Amino acid sequence: MLGYFPITLLRALMKKVSNLQEQLIQVLKRIRENKNISQRQVAIKMGKQSPVVSRLESQEDSSKGSPTMRTFLDYCDALDVELVAKDKS
Repeated sequence: MLGYFPITLLRALMKKVSNLQEQLIQVLKRIRENKNISQRQVAIKMGKQSPVVSRLESQEDSSKGSPTMRTFLDYCDALDVELVAKDKS
């Protein structure tokens, strides 16, 4: 069972995750643009509507919550890129 965490610690963690998410979106958008792939083309490959990709890239509509990891992986697949985690040490 998880213990209790101070609210300030949780807020700091949420902010860090949000910042990482923003950076990931910026990198993926840059890759898409460099490959000359439209948002519509990405959406089709993801099986989504174009506004989904537009909202993701512009980071709009936070009322619907943060994008899921599945959404990021589908976006990466649509661009034919791999999302990799690397040990810093």
